Amino acid sequence: MNTEKQYIILAVTVGTTRHGTPYARLKVADLDATFEISVWDISKDEVPTIGQRVYFTKIQFNKAPTMQKCFFSADKENSYFLDYDKKNELSKLLPTLVPEVDWYVLKGILFVYCTDEILKSVINEQMDRMLELYAEFPAGTTVHHAYKGGLLNHTYEALTMLSGIYPMLSFPVKIEHVILGLLFHDFGKTCEYTDTGVTEDYSLLGHIYIGANELNKILLEKNVSPAEIKRIVHCVLAHHGKIEHGSPVVPCTAEAFLVFHLDALSGHGDIYANATPGEYNKFIGTTVL
Repeated sequence: MNTEKQYIILAVTVGTTRHGTPYARLKVADLDATFEISVWDISKDEVPTIGQRVYFTKIQFNKAPTMQKCFFSADKENSYFLDYDKKNELSKLLPTLVPEVDWYVLKGILFVYCTDEILKSVINEQMDRMLELYAEFPAGTTVHHAYKGGLLNHTYEALTMLSGIYPMLSFPVKIEHVILGLLFHDFGKTCEYTDTGVTEDYSLLGHIYIGANELNKILLEKNVSPAEIKRIVHCVLAHHGKIEHGSPVVPCTAEAFLVFHLDALSGHGDIYANATPGEYNKFIGTTVL
């Protein structure tokens, strides 16, 4: 099968075959169809990103010997990746960003539950700031919400779930801590990612430290007490849940517990929505069916 028809990349999953060969599984689409294709021998430094376009000069049709399914594949040398171009007609197939009006409606709902006027003012300022900022960045490169503006959608989803679950909680939490934890848990990704890849901050600092440090500085400027700052910043530091998953500490407050689970609900939900059925996904530790 030979073609030079362009497709846009909607989802990316990286993996390694049982023989140790790296590959990228892509969900691609044009205006007529959507399908998945494995591109062999894609190294970690070559993984394409959502929003890029691709065309293949040769595509193979394969049947997995151990699975009752068929799939498309292509070799790296037959795969050509093009830069993201928002003016290209295929770009309209990408996930849409949360509308500005919905972001501000959500802020109003959350404010109903807030009683701490100092922290409420911080939330107000930062939600205004993040609406524009987060629309420019992904929430990841391959794991979840891996497209420009995915950081805004991911944050919105987690905060929306908080607004629904908070009235039903059977245990007390200070909701302002949870809101700030969710707003800043992935803030560091605005320093880690660029349109073409990652910065040195990705390796030298990491998004958890960057977000915690930014939130700490803001709260100090607002004269929040040191004891309360520690509990709020803890929500960012612990949001991966386990030390082996990258968090320097594990959640030890109810607020941090909520931030961890709401982040996971949004992030893992996006993984399930875009994962390839029948394949093991290392990020959630299971085979998605």
